[in-house]
Amino acid sequence: MAFAHDSVRVLQCFIQFGNQKQRWEVFEELKDSVLAMSKSPYGKHVVKKLLMYGNKELVAAVIQMFKGHIRQMLRHAAASTIVEYAYNDKAVLAQRLMITDELYGPTYAICKSLEHNTIEKVVKENPEKLENIMDETKQVIVPLTQKEQVIKHSVVHKVFLDFFLLAPDKQRSVSASVFLQLRYVCGAARASCCTDWVGLGSHTSCVCCDSDQEMIESIREAVVYMAHTHDGARVAMRCLWHGTAKDRKVIIKTMKTYMVKFATGEFGHMVLLAIFDCVDDTKLVKQAEILSALPEVIGNKHGKKVLLYLLSPRDPAHMLPEIVKELEQGDGNAHSKKDMATRRRELLESVSPALLEYLCENAATMVKDKATSVTISDILASACGDLRPAMTAVAQLANQELVPGGIKGELHMAEHPAGHLVLKWLIEQDATLAEAGREERFSRILVDTVGTDTMKSWVRVNRGAMVLCRSAKPSHFILSSSDL
Repeated sequence: MAFAHDSVRVLQCFIQFGNQKQRWEVFEELKDSVLAMSKSPYGKHVVKKLLMYGNKELVAAVIQMFKGHIRQMLRHAAASTIVEYAYNDKAVLAQRLMITDELYGPTYAICKSLEHNTIEKVVKENPEKLENIMDETKQVIVPLTQKEQVIKHSVVHKVFLDFFLLAPDKQRSVSASVFLQLRYVCGAARASCCTDWVGLGSHTSCVCCDSDQEMIESIREAVVYMAHTHDGARVAMRCLWHGTAKDRKVIIKTMKTYMVKFATGEFGHMVLLAIFDCVDDTKLVKQAEILSALPEVIGNKHGKKVLLYLLSPRDPAHMLPEIVKELEQGDGNAHSKKDMATRRRELLESVSPALLEYLCENAATMVKDKATSVTISDILASACGDLRPAMTAVAQLANQELVPGGIKGELHMAEHPAGHLVLKWLIEQDATLAEAGREERFSRILVDTVGTDTMKSWVRVNRGAMVLCRSAKPSHFILSSSDL
């Protein structure tokens, strides 16, 4: 029943709607076939139902059946999804460690103890074994990247990240190249080169000799399908940091189609930040299609971080200290030759025209949206080029007499919860622009556009009065006391 496409549904319903005693009875009947079912396109659903609806004891019993077979299951497309579900959704810490333990090789298994039960503790306790453990780990995990369905799994990403964090520099650099290129084992070197063999149709090739086409294909599968998880994104970042200029170029080109998904992804956007930090070929980075989808990117909380990073990198006002610390790990890498300030200036020059144009055309929407309003001050503080058209577009929104409570439910910009803050920020920002040697002044454009007579009506509400008080300060002077 568990292997047929129709009868397996009966078992699934029985497990889902039965009680715990009945689920245990099913498990007892099928426990000798759990591994076989995990590899079956139909039977795997029974195993997943047992994990999904079983109590803690039943879940532990099912996961225990995987012990000693994790590597085998991860190499199987169907079984790997069961391991991933168990690891991500059901396993407790001890069970997660049991799943990953098998991927670190035999030396790790020998050195592991009850007290030292993680890869970090084992390596710290046995530093002389580090190189052997990392070599064995590499031999286990590199073949896993040859299947698109398997490389998506977070359990694989976790082990890859452990490797990049713990491996010595020399070993890590070599393995970064192996990971990025995913070279196969050729028949000529079978005896001396590798113990893991993979057939690619009628062609079999070696870890030491591959073509550029194989490299590009492998990178696309390895990076694009890893960046959706916390660990996978950080593996991709380390491949960028430790990869050569050629590696980086191929990664960016293969990511091009997915740039918007990367920018708006919870973890994928971190890969883009790493690209901005380390890739010297800014012309290649400029080809990214982020700017062609600005409405989607700027309206997404993660996409907004990408744009703000281009405008003001590592600004503590927009980034957590933990994220800044993570990005700093890529500074000073061996393959980035261009000065960081020069790289950032070139990127800023490439995105500024599109951002200023977007602000001019969508000022009304951005000003009154709490999420996007904060980007206005950053655009007008950091963008290159003429800021006056964008400043005028924002000032024009306030060019009407303020009526408390608004007209037909539409609040005046100076009374709007987000709009009045934009006015206040931009007036305060004039001092920063002056220090930077810029000629544009929002306060002057605001007075020229709105006029002092209209601005006097702002005192009718608290928020408007706050904006006027800010504008009357000596450092932001636009109105005299007699005007008020």
